[in-house]
Amino acid sequence: MTPQVIARWLTHRHTPATTVRKPGRLQTLAKRSALMNSRLSHEWLCYLVTKGAYQQADGWRWKLDPTPVLACFWVMRSRWMTDRFCQVPSLCHEH
Repeated sequence: MTPQVIARWLTHRHTPATTVRKPGRLQTLAKRSALMNSRLSHEWLCYLVTKGAYQQADGWRWKLDPTPVLACFWVMRSRWMTDRFCQVPSLCHEH
């Protein structure tokens, strides 16, 4: 993991604070969810939208982080990441 990769990831994680996902109809959000949940029926996805989104005057918006992030679905030891921090001068204290 290079310093550029870490910096790009940190920058990417700061953008959701100011990002607002565009609103949509309940069915539109369910359709978008179907891309990542292809086994669920449209009716079930519509139900999940009512639990994971909120309705405003201009439409439905997700309650969750608006920026999708590829997460690690395997075991990742914190040491693997911290060992690489010393490649980034501002994160490593030299003694």
